[in-house]
Amino acid sequence: MTELNRFDNAKALIVSFKKEAKLAPCSGVRFYDDKFGYKEIAHVYTAKDERGDLEPLEFKEPNLYCRYYSNKECLPVQLQYSYKIHPVEATIFAVDDLWTIGCYIG
Repeated sequence: MTELNRFDNAKALIVSFKKEAKLAPCSGVRFYDDKFGYKEIAHVYTAKDERGDLEPLEFKEPNLYCRYYSNKECLPVQLQYSYKIHPVEATIFAVDDLWTIGCYIG
């Protein structure tokens, strides 16, 4: 489990995936609001095809953890040997109190 909030005063977080970020076939990223993974709050995944152009995700709370998973076993055997996991690069933005209030008013 990876903690995504490394900021002191964040009230919310935005996860923005880089343009070149791709999920390998049969893989995904699960987001949780606790470090034990009890409460899933978002899930980005792909089926048997690679997926790019990942949309940014907004989280209204600062506690955010994620876990990447891969299920290459669901692919045909000949594709399992050439299976490559890509790094899913993202930028994490912290949203502080003032910005949060301005966004909800606007």
